[in-house]
Amino acid sequence: MERHRMTVPRMVALAVGMVVLVPSTASAASLYASPGGTAMDDCTDSSAPCSIDRAVNTVASSGDDVTLLGSGFAVTNLLGGSTSNSGAFNLRIHGAPGARPVLNLTGAGEIILDQNSVLRDVVVESNVASGGAVIMKAGTIERVSVHEAGSDATACLVSAGTVIRDSVCWYNGTGGGNSSALRAFSDLAPGGTATIRNVTAVSTSSYGLYVIASGNFGPGQEATIDVTATNLIAKGGGPSGQEDVRTALSLGATRATATLDHSNYASKSETTSGDITTPGTATNTIAPPVFVNAGARLPPGDGLNWDP
Repeated sequence: MERHRMTVPRMVALAVGMVVLVPSTASAASLYASPGGTAMDDCTDSSAPCSIDRAVNTVASSGDDVTLLGSGFAVTNLLGGSTSNSGAFNLRIHGAPGARPVLNLTGAGEIILDQNSVLRDVVVESNVASGGAVIMKAGTIERVSVHEAGSDATACLVSAGTVIRDSVCWYNGTGGGNSSALRAFSDLAPGGTATIRNVTAVSTSSYGLYVIASGNFGPGQEATIDVTATNLIAKGGGPSGQEDVRTALSLGATRATATLDHSNYASKSETTSGDITTPGTATNTIAPPVFVNAGARLPPGDGLNWDP
């Protein structure tokens, strides 16, 4: 989706004086999409919604609000993002009041949203390898449940500047070096903080929370990423070394930290000693969590149950 640029207003001299022509400010639009939506207009009629692809990728501009009507959306292409891995800016995408529509990601399906965007009140089911089901750059994820089953993939990816709260991220694919339930990564700026509040991040074959800084933005601007987490349940699983919380650095990055309180996790892997709050210290606990509501979140036999 193209980024819209605001042109500088021109000053036009008239015989009786000087008038400044200021471009009018368009108000944010309310757009509507449904699984069977076929409208080819501006998507503003809730009784005749568009497809989710048209509403988000073709029609929506910065500041617009997209309501998802119904459930069972098929997402087979990048939604909001582009092949350069940038996302749609300043969008609100959510279910109708009281609803949590399901988005099924297959093929090249992926949700990539950028600065000031909000994704809330949806359920995301993905089986896409080598990617991330939901990628948020400096925006907000709230009341979202994301399940990723693809190989070498991650359920939720959040950059510095992102807030994720009241949500579930879980992964039960076959694992791989890039897989995790929840990953925080450096992007957009040399450093920053990702904020986690009331989140369950569980994997059966990789890390629970993976915090990684990579690259640099110029001399003296090596990448860093810091995470602050409150009321996080992080649980890794699978082969030896798949810790509940892990930090890592690559390509010249200098810092990746995870500061946790009132959280539950038992194992960690640090790039540098002190990167991660020690399990079981202060307000944190290490006892295996007791999850509830098994059938609503996980297939039988996984042994993990929760209600976000």
